[in-house]
Amino acid sequence: DENSGGWFSWIWGWSREDKDEQKQEVKTSSLMTSEEKAKLYAAIGYSETAVDPTLPKSYEAMKLSVNLKSMSASIRENNQTPELLKFSLNELSTIFTQRPGAQAIRFETKITSLEVTGMTQENCTPCLLSSRTVYSDNSTSLLSIMFETNPLDEGADQRLRIESQPLEIIYDARTINSLVDFFRPPNDVHLEQLTSATLMKLEEFREKTSTGLLYIIETQKVLDLKINLMASYIIVPQKGFYDCTSSLLLLDLGSLKMKSKSRSDISGLKVGQSSIEDIMSRAYDSFDIQLTSIQLLYSKHDENWQEARKLKYSSQHILQPLDVKVEFGRAMVVTDARMPKFKLSGQLPLLSVQISDQKLKSILELIDSIPKAESSPATSSPPKITEAAISPVLSAPHLSQLPVLDLHSFAESESEEEFYDALSSPVEDMPFFETPSASLKRGSSTRRKKLNKQESLKNMTELQLRFEVAEVLIKLCRLTVNSETPVLQLEVVGLGTELKLRTFDMTASAFLHEICLLCPEYMDDNDKPVYLVTTLDNVEDDLLTLEYVKADINGPELKTAYQNVLQKIKVNFSSLDVHLHTETLLNAVNYLNSLLPKQETKVVEEPVHEKTEDKKDVLKKLTSKKSKNEDVIDLNIWADLSCLRVFIREKKHRIAEIHIEGLDSQVIMRKTATEITAKLKNIVIVDSDEMALYNKALYITGKEVFNFKIISYVNATDGIAYTNMDVVDNRVYLTVGCIQVVFVNKFFSSILAFINNFQAAKEALTEATVQAAEKAATGVKELAERSSRLALDINIKAPVVIIPQSAISANVLVADLGLITVKNRFFIAKTNTRYNLPPVLDSMTVKLSELKLYRRFSNKNSLQTEVELLQPLNLEVAVERNLAAAWYNEVPDIEISGRLKPMNLILSQEDITTILRTLNENIGESSGASPPSQELKDTTSRSVTLVTSAVVELHSPVKIKTTLKLDFRFDSLTLVLYNSNSKQGTNLDQRDDLLKLAEFKLLLMSAAVKMLSDGSMNASVKLADCTLDDERQAIHKATPRSVMVEMKHGFEKKVMMDISYKQGRDGTVLDVIVQEIYLCASMEFLLTVADIFLKANAESFCASENSHQIYKATPLQPVSMMEMNIIVKNPEIVFVAELTRSDAPALVVTAQCEVFIKNSPERYSMTAAVKEVQVKACPFLPEKRKGNVTTVLQPCDFFFEMKRSGNNPQSADLMIKSLTVKVSPIIINTVITITSALYRTAETTEEEISQTPPGLWNMKDLKDLKLWFLEESNESEDTSPITELVPTGQLLKMSIESVVLTLEAGVGHRTVPMLLAKSSFLGEVKNWSTLINLHSQLELEVHYFNEMFGVWEPLLEPLEIEKTDLFKPWILEIKMKKKAKKALVESDAEEENYKIPEYKTVISVSSKDQLNITLSKCGLQMLSNLGTAFAEAASQTSDIFKKDQAPFVLINSLGLAITVLPSDSFSVLDVEFGAKIFDLKDGGSLNMEYVRSKSESEQFTAMTTLSSKRFYIQICPHNHSTVEKIPLTKVGRCIYKVRHEESGVERSIVCQIDTVEGSKMITIRSPIQIRNHFSIPFTIFDEGRCLGTASPENEFNIPLSSYRSVLSLLPIADENGVDGEYDMCEGITFDEIMKNVDSLLQRKCQSVMSTNHSLIVNIVTVKDTLTSSLCSDDEWDFSYVVHLWPSVLLHNLLPYHITYSVEGNGNKYHTLHDGCSAQIHNAVLDQTRLDLELLNYLDQNWKSEYHIKSNLPDISFTTFYCITELDKTELDIAVHVTYTTGQMVIAIHSPYWMVNKTGRMLQYKADGIHRKHPPDCKKPLLFSFQPKNFLQNNKVQLMVTDSELSDQFSLDTVGSHGSVKCKSHKKDYQVGVTINNSSFNITRIVTFTPFFMISNRSKYTLEVAEEGKEKWIPIVLQQFSTSQFSHCELSSEHIRERKYLGVMLDSIWNNVNAESILDKLANVLAHISVEFTST
Repeated sequence: DENSGGWFSWIWGWSREDKDEQKQEVKTSSLMTSEEKAKLYAAIGYSETAVDPTLPKSYEAMKLSVNLKSMSASIRENNQTPELLKFSLNELSTIFTQRPGAQAIRFETKITSLEVTGMTQENCTPCLLSSRTVYSDNSTSLLSIMFETNPLDEGADQRLRIESQPLEIIYDARTINSLVDFFRPPNDVHLEQLTSATLMKLEEFREKTSTGLLYIIETQKVLDLKINLMASYIIVPQKGFYDCTSSLLLLDLGSLKMKSKSRSDISGLKVGQSSIEDIMSRAYDSFDIQLTSIQLLYSKHDENWQEARKLKYSSQHILQPLDVKVEFGRAMVVTDARMPKFKLSGQLPLLSVQISDQKLKSILELIDSIPKAESSPATSSPPKITEAAISPVLSAPHLSQLPVLDLHSFAESESEEEFYDALSSPVEDMPFFETPSASLKRGSSTRRKKLNKQESLKNMTELQLRFEVAEVLIKLCRLTVNSETPVLQLEVVGLGTELKLRTFDMTASAFLHEICLLCPEYMDDNDKPVYLVTTLDNVEDDLLTLEYVKADINGPELKTAYQNVLQKIKVNFSSLDVHLHTETLLNAVNYLNSLLPKQETKVVEEPVHEKTEDKKDVLKKLTSKKSKNEDVIDLNIWADLSCLRVFIREKKHRIAEIHIEGLDSQVIMRKTATEITAKLKNIVIVDSDEMALYNKALYITGKEVFNFKIISYVNATDGIAYTNMDVVDNRVYLTVGCIQVVFVNKFFSSILAFINNFQAAKEALTEATVQAAEKAATGVKELAERSSRLALDINIKAPVVIIPQSAISANVLVADLGLITVKNRFFIAKTNTRYNLPPVLDSMTVKLSELKLYRRFSNKNSLQTEVELLQPLNLEVAVERNLAAAWYNEVPDIEISGRLKPMNLILSQEDITTILRTLNENIGESSGASPPSQELKDTTSRSVTLVTSAVVELHSPVKIKTTLKLDFRFDSLTLVLYNSNSKQGTNLDQRDDLLKLAEFKLLLMSAAVKMLSDGSMNASVKLADCTLDDERQAIHKATPRSVMVEMKHGFEKKVMMDISYKQGRDGTVLDVIVQEIYLCASMEFLLTVADIFLKANAESFCASENSHQIYKATPLQPVSMMEMNIIVKNPEIVFVAELTRSDAPALVVTAQCEVFIKNSPERYSMTAAVKEVQVKACPFLPEKRKGNVTTVLQPCDFFFEMKRSGNNPQSADLMIKSLTVKVSPIIINTVITITSALYRTAETTEEEISQTPPGLWNMKDLKDLKLWFLEESNESEDTSPITELVPTGQLLKMSIESVVLTLEAGVGHRTVPMLLAKSSFLGEVKNWSTLINLHSQLELEVHYFNEMFGVWEPLLEPLEIEKTDLFKPWILEIKMKKKAKKALVESDAEEENYKIPEYKTVISVSSKDQLNITLSKCGLQMLSNLGTAFAEAASQTSDIFKKDQAPFVLINSLGLAITVLPSDSFSVLDVEFGAKIFDLKDGGSLNMEYVRSKSESEQFTAMTTLSSKRFYIQICPHNHSTVEKIPLTKVGRCIYKVRHEESGVERSIVCQIDTVEGSKMITIRSPIQIRNHFSIPFTIFDEGRCLGTASPENEFNIPLSSYRSVLSLLPIADENGVDGEYDMCEGITFDEIMKNVDSLLQRKCQSVMSTNHSLIVNIVTVKDTLTSSLCSDDEWDFSYVVHLWPSVLLHNLLPYHITYSVEGNGNKYHTLHDGCSAQIHNAVLDQTRLDLELLNYLDQNWKSEYHIKSNLPDISFTTFYCITELDKTELDIAVHVTYTTGQMVIAIHSPYWMVNKTGRMLQYKADGIHRKHPPDCKKPLLFSFQPKNFLQNNKVQLMVTDSELSDQFSLDTVGSHGSVKCKSHKKDYQVGVTINNSSFNITRIVTFTPFFMISNRSKYTLEVAEEGKEKWIPIVLQQFSTSQFSHCELSSEHIRERKYLGVMLDSIWNNVNAESILDKLANVLAHISVEFTST
């Protein structure tokens, strides 16, 4: 059946004769079948239809010619309507000839012309298609075809010639549209339903007989083909109708030439010699096809397109003429699998497109202007597409119909020979025609089945194609002045494709060698055009290769050759450089934006078809049948990117480079699942700045960047599997290697700035996405019901972020983020409601382990030391997603909960400095580029519109659900602070525990956030506790743990801080509650901590001061409504100076604070209330506070309110009800101790001695020193404000109802008021921010406490109100106003010179009332007492305040128990609550205090009046009657009567009230009190019964039962004596006491040892002074004080020690130190003599005798003698004597003390006295005039070293300063003299000093020398400069003392020399002051 008939074998049979065929059929049919017969004939080359050889070849047996003059056909809707289209044909002629001798035929046909006309419009019929073109003439025919077989010249077997002339095709819109309507099928017929599913095979493949390949080649018929079709062209006119005025688009289809290739080269092939490949490559019919001059032109109406069409290039060309060459081959053998049936190879040398923006717009306008056909309406119900109709991806039609394989038969036929049958295969090695022995018949019969089967298994090659485009050039231009300049130019070199189509597979590959995109408008640094994309570096490989293999699922080798892969795509990308050049890109983006037409987007709302499917059936759906080919891979994609480099740069400089290497990705698609994997080898981001220290911004340290894998399962959760939680839709695996990022803000901001340049492009994108999102939303609704599940397994290995301090610093902060893992699981939500679908939740766990933060100093990329800042930290976060969020709202859409394990931060001062400097220098350092402002304006407006539209949507009634719920919990956050390490070079790796400073801890912090779908949000943060501990080891602390901040004890269950935040449609509300916080404000510690931050800040600030620009803050948008409430409950703030002592003084402040702020655009209001502010002074530790608390400020309330509505000015109100401030010495002391800690640091740091600066002694110009006193005052300097001040209308009202200031004195914390000031204040301030206007008045009332009478007296008198008995306080008015001075311009003419006026502030203080101040002696005394107490408190430490005293102390000294009943105005301390009556034993005491009344003014009145009606007590001695009320208001003694209940005897008792340092001591005693003035105690006896001991200088009260008895005294010996040395004295009766008032009674206590010695007691009785006596004048009822005096008191008022001895005392000497006194107990007037000795005066001892006599003058002299071997020296010493009743006082003193500070020998001369005073004498010289001249006007003369005597001068002018001049033959000496009185008044102290002194206030130790002298005298530097100069000797305590040194120079005694040397000093040292002290 194989007629190798060539291309036109269908024509056979025309010349065959049926008769012959039938005859032959009869003959051979009996022997063999027709098929076998045909094969036999073909094998032997015999043909049944053999040619009749008798006929000549040129004989034409038949000739037929037909000629058609013209023909036309037309289309119209119906008979009435005009023609739509008319088709007319002219001169069709056909000739047919047959030559039987050569078995040949010939067929020729010609068409002269063809014309198609369209619809008539406007009396003109358009011509759509015409052969009468500009190029054709009438002689040529349009088309001629000639076909001939076996032509006469025998050059070929078949010959075909086709030639055509060009056709002109013109598009006519109206005709085409009408035709479309005409051919549109009716609505009820659907083309989709008409299409049949059957696919026809294009060609029948027949079995071949067993001929060899060469034979086939030789016997193959030859076709001689020549086709020449000249170029037709299509014209598309403007508006779709062609006339001479319209612009047009012209597509030239090009001329086609096709020609068969000659077969001359076949003869060279020989069997057995030529290789099989060689033979196979020749077994093809080949044709050359050439397509030339395809072009596209755009021509305006005035341009000549006919001419332009002939040119290679013109301005009208868009596509330049292109020529394509194709070679086509058809295989002669179609049964060999290795030979493609068709081969096609072609190439295109150049594809060049050039278009300008104007041209493109014009073309788009042209296309737009053409009327389009109306589109058909959408079909109502689209037909369902059956699954069978959907063919696999990319399947070729003929592959899909192949039968399913039988694998068994495939296994049978494996040998290669089966692809040809054995007889004919030319591939075998056997000789060509040697046949096997088997007969043909049997061979054919047995193998037919097998052959059929094999034929279907052969993988035949249908088509092999290769096509290459050598170069593609696309130019986008801009039209400028009639010439097109290219803007973008794309060049592609070496673009090609290869395709092989086989029976069971298809392979295709594409490649691209080079690509570059350049912008010719811009030049780079090397003056070459800027390339955006380039592969210029890529020389060897192709840039892009793409391979595609598609296998048939039924193919035999699917498993072996294709590994079960149906489609395989392999993409390889070698290396590409992308240059992102800012200016170029912007230019390109703008250009492309301008190209695209601005289309108005219309959103077409599509009707949504609701699914009518019943929900109950959802789960019942059957899952899709599982495919049997589960392991078959549908699609496998490999993509490999070797290298991509991105360069980011601007015109001036390069910004960054990004290198990406080795990105491998793979996609595997199966029926059941799709798997995607991706790997990235390396990525590097490089900072291109040459100056950059860190040139790599991102790099990796591991082997690969990431490894990503995602598996997506198809329909995994369909049907019943939806409830199986182990099944997921997608599974993601991600492993990320260790990436290091170096964050240099300057670099990143330069990249951001680069990106911001493309803002406009971004916005266009966002608009498009918004519209896309709206469309997508409708599609999402259907998906939302079922939720897909994504399983995650993510591991990220320790990404490291390195933040350098600055771009050029080696100091870096490193954040090592540790290992991050993410995993998840799914579960069904527990719900009570029944749903058709179970709601599924996704629970995800994110773990972050080993997060670290450290600081390091790197050096030339090698890591140096590391300091840990954050200890390794672990974090676990659980995220629950509601996958059914669309319809299941019982749980939030997303719920996040996390727990942070304890977090420890460790920071030292250096670390904080580094962090701050990093923030300042790195983060604060940006590239400086800012986006254009114009674009910003657009964005704001646009965003606003979007927002409003969103808000409008919200108000539709939607069910509100929770979208996000956050719950975080921090166990603790600890910050440990370290002091700075002063030792440099220490190892930074380890922290020094000695430097530890503080530990700050936040405990149990939890945060919760809830976001709802309507945009509202609730958040709350809770902090259980916060502690701050002092961790310094060097400091000794009072407690083991030194807490600065913590929760108050006992409140541990409460939460310290609670913050809640609500945001809704109406606005936001913020509530903050802080409660029960204890803050210990240890000033010294807080300052130390603050100091670290301040120093760090200062260091970082200094470093960054001059580095960058200032950013302007953008004003915030006003919030709709904001409310803020802050409440602080019960805070306790303790201010303490030092923590080392548990009883260190402290101030405790407690209060309640509330602040409410409401802010909205219309109004603003703020209310702040501080309630119950209380300040107490007490010891630091609470355990020590009991009874030691002083209230400084009584509880008081502050209230502040500020309002502003709309544009009205602010108005504010400040109200304070009452302030009661108590100031007492301990409070002053506490405050001073605390505040001194603030300034202490300045004093203690000892200033190191500065190194002497190098140029100290060089001459300096005064101008350079810039001394303030030499600068000229700049009078003309403009101090006026820059803007004119305008009143704002602000108003602030202040009122303080009462301020009560109490100055108190007393012991410790219990004090009594001494001075009371009551005041109230009212004030009003307007326009405080501009022209301030203050008006206020102050009321004042001051009272002081008269201790003498115990009452309050006015110090500042209140004023009488006329005609009434009332009083009003004194009022002071204060006004303050700021106003403009007079205008500077007088006349209107000079208005242009108008200046802003200067302003001045005027403050006036005035009072209309008279100021009356009353001062009494008592008042002055009280003030001085207060002053002393406060001065002591200020200077002393707080030790003196350890003992405490109540304001009222009641002491029982009656000798028997008493019962006390205080009045209601007293509260008794330290007793059980509620008791009214108190029992007091003998010697017991009761502490009482004022009862505080509620109102302060009442309290004030009560205290100032202090009426005896309110403050009293009642007492009742045991067994006695009750005493009437005893008022406790006045100081003094009162006597009261009591009656003994049994005997009825009346006795007196005394109530004695004293004030001791402000406290009232109330002593209840008997009428007799003994006061002992001896230095030894006495025991008092009543007839042998001991009553008690009267200690020295104390009062002793005789018990009530014994005061009228006989009393005896017994001395108790002092420490020197022994007990029992003296006997008891004689008794003293009450009678003697009464009778000897104010006179002397003497008693002797005899010595036990000797009769001579007895102790003499002088007894003096004094009547007690009673303030009021309620008794009669009976002397028995009086109260008496009995004084016990020693007879003689000896005072030593000399600056030297003396010893004394009483004569006859056995030479027992007692030493009396200077300034001390001694009692001589056994001295008797006019009898006793004293031996005195003065020790170590002028290195000698001096002796004297003194007789104790009565009636001596006030001052007498005694002479001391010093006897040495050489002479006997006398010394007159004065004795001052005082006599009192009972005692004689002897004071030994010297009238003058001389002090020599000159450093020279001084001599003093007076009448008969000459004294020398050596310079080395440290103590004073004792000087006295002669006793006889003592009382005269005495004067003295002075001599210095070798000078003459000075003039006489007096020593008695106390308080005077002056100078004395002593002349010498060398020079004059000038001596300063100062005379002061001594503290005991009877001695003058005379000091001699140099008259001139130098004080060194510089930082240096100086040395001074006189002119012409070698000796240099050092002047030590002074620590503190002071304004005045004092003299004290150089003390060792330099820190406390102020240091001065008087330097005595020889030349200083000479005025002239002194001045000259001082001038020189001043000249040399401008900053050293030389002081002259004239003394």
